[in-house]
Amino acid sequence: MRIFLYTLVLIISFSFFAQKIVFVNADLGRHLKNGEIILSTSKVVSTNYYSFTEPDFPVINHHWGSGVLFYLIQKMTGFEGLSFIYCLLSAITVFLFFKIAESKSHMYMAFLFFMLCIPIISNRTEIRPEVFSLLLMAIYTFLLERFLSKKISFKKPLIVLPLLQLLWVNLHIFFVMGLIIIGAYAIHIWSLHKKEGAKQMGLLLGLCVVACFFNPFGIQGALTPLTIFKNYGYMVAENQSVFFIQNRFDSSVYLHYEFITLVAVVVLLFYLKKINLNIQRITPVNTLSIFFVALGYIAIRGIPLAAVFLMAFVPGIVMLLFE
Repeated sequence: MRIFLYTLVLIISFSFFAQKIVFVNADLGRHLKNGEIILSTSKVVSTNYYSFTEPDFPVINHHWGSGVLFYLIQKMTGFEGLSFIYCLLSAITVFLFFKIAESKSHMYMAFLFFMLCIPIISNRTEIRPEVFSLLLMAIYTFLLERFLSKKISFKKPLIVLPLLQLLWVNLHIFFVMGLIIIGAYAIHIWSLHKKEGAKQMGLLLGLCVVACFFNPFGIQGALTPLTIFKNYGYMVAENQSVFFIQNRFDSSVYLHYEFITLVAVVVLLFYLKKINLNIQRITPVNTLSIFFVALGYIAIRGIPLAAVFLMAFVPGIVMLLFE
């Protein structure tokens, strides 16, 4: 039954992401062209290259690596192959979060919340660099959860995560989420008064911070998440709040998101009452879920990030309530 459910999770996830793309609205063409230019000139596009009026305006190309990968995959396998790999990576991401949910609850409970969350996890089905961020978020959380539960030694995340952070900073601006995830686990371990574990997590966080500076733009690239909105110059829909978009566009996904987050809040409140607000019993996944839910309400591009953590977080809390 477990193998059957695992297979079902992968197939359903893949199917939800296998949607038609409207190329007029998608950014994929720009990413493919970026990759072509980088490979043919050995230079990263670092200006507002596609602008008619300001083509020489300097920009931080924080997703240049994704463009290279997309271009190479598309050249070798065509758009069909690129779409297949995108859907496969997305399905693996969801599966890893499903495994986290299962480890904290039961496979049937995890599957129930998977089915509730998959429509909003797959809200953004266009081929975007975000796919790498979601996958890496899943890997970071999965590894750190296994370390926290003593199923693996600290050596594995210490070796793997800084290398992945080095890759992530060149793939997508959400690389900062890796630091936030590690920080959440570091704070939790520190709150348990585990000095050795806190030192280990501090070392891991420091190495990942250093890895962020290994990008074509150096310190500017590393600080891009903090500076990108200073001269944005355009009101992008995906950066607007749920309520802003909801008042202008009719989409059931926002109601769905509000319903799932309402369920999560109610469950969390009951849990906090049960544990008498014992901070030590609030896990990193709980903390990260709250953070990403808030992010999803602030900017709709954060909704899939919130949804995967809700899928991992709510089943475990529900099971604890019935203990």
